[in-house]
Amino acid sequence: MELLEWLTLEQVVNDELIQAAEEGKDVSRFKLKLEQINSLPEAQRRVELQNLNNEMMKAKVRPDYPYVEPTELTEIRRARAQERRDSILCGRNQPKLSRRQLFDRIYGAWLGRCSGCLLGKPVEGMMSDQIAALLKWKKAVPLNFYIAQEGGLPPGFLMDDEQVKRYQTGTFENVNQMLRDDDIDYTMISLMIMEKYGRDFTTADIGATWLQTIPLLMTYTAERVAYRNFANGLVPPESGRILNPYREWIGAQIRGDLWGYINPGNPELAAEYAFRDATLSHYKNGVYGEMFISALIAAAIEAKDLHSAVLIALGEIPDKSRLAETIRQVMEWSEQDQNWETTFERIIDRYQGYNWFHTIPNAAIVVMALLYGNGDFEKSITIAVLAGLDTDCNGATVGSIVGAYLGAARLPSKWIDPLNDRVATAVVGMTDTAISELAERTLAFIG
Repeated sequence: MELLEWLTLEQVVNDELIQAAEEGKDVSRFKLKLEQINSLPEAQRRVELQNLNNEMMKAKVRPDYPYVEPTELTEIRRARAQERRDSILCGRNQPKLSRRQLFDRIYGAWLGRCSGCLLGKPVEGMMSDQIAALLKWKKAVPLNFYIAQEGGLPPGFLMDDEQVKRYQTGTFENVNQMLRDDDIDYTMISLMIMEKYGRDFTTADIGATWLQTIPLLMTYTAERVAYRNFANGLVPPESGRILNPYREWIGAQIRGDLWGYINPGNPELAAEYAFRDATLSHYKNGVYGEMFISALIAAAIEAKDLHSAVLIALGEIPDKSRLAETIRQVMEWSEQDQNWETTFERIIDRYQGYNWFHTIPNAAIVVMALLYGNGDFEKSITIAVLAGLDTDCNGATVGSIVGAYLGAARLPSKWIDPLNDRVATAVVGMTDTAISELAERTLAFIG
């Protein structure tokens, strides 16, 4: 059954071993225990696997672990680089946007998110060299439009069943609106949460809304675990931690956009809203990823350039976290390297140990695409997708940020017109919705 394919206790414990090591725990003794447990009879094995998982969750990080990664909002704020936050203020010396201009930025963000997601959808999960081979075969180099099925696949081109399904359903021949995707579903759910609960929404309100508006099998990795946990009575933050080794993967990072949309020029508040959302299903860098993106969008709406917006957003997450270190590293590389391909090779070399769903390598790709794209919409989203990994997520996030920065009026029509201002979704109560309507409803929450 699909529900259990990757949620078996054996898989969860194996994945927890990886996650525990990434969090800085000494897992050597856990590896030995797991080898011993795997030889036990099934009934006894299940009990021992559960005990081992609990033991790994409770283990402390190594004394020599170089990162400081708090979990509470007050501690996260204390761990920020205060001098950086004080030196760069979003919107400083920038003229205040009119209502009409704000709508244009918000509409641009929604359109950009849809467009970037759609570009990356057919090649989600492919590595950069696979995408390059596919596009070369299709004579689609340079990538300057949505990927089509026309031209077929290169001889011997390897794709697993999930990649085949994503490719076949996501190519341009199927497009007469934005296709259904969880990257867009969650942005719409966030809007519904605001409309139902207002700015005082809680993490539990988000969990309740998920249960009411999105089918379980339309959730993935950390979100599916949190959905199950919450439905079984586990309250946040436990809902995002119990039997959830995917708690630092990209799922929360793709959910942060609306909090930035409704807080233009206020990245700290956007990050706070993101924290409330992320802790339903994520932990540490999984939470920081959503906080960073939300703050980045809030900054991009008013910042003078996207480089400044990245710096502003960086000031909203713990300065000594793995994610902050990654962002600083990519910014440094982008100043040294002649092209994004060189920086991307460095990213893959440094972060290849992480799962391709993990927040850290994908956040690195987002930052890289923004810096090399330098405010050019097409260049930004195509870099994000050509880099591979979670292409629909990264294309959507980059498109959202650049769309918020430029506004709808400045987005190239060839990327926007195929959407026909419509978006499909699995969210109950949001079917067959106009993208412009979503922008209007979002604008209502900006004072």
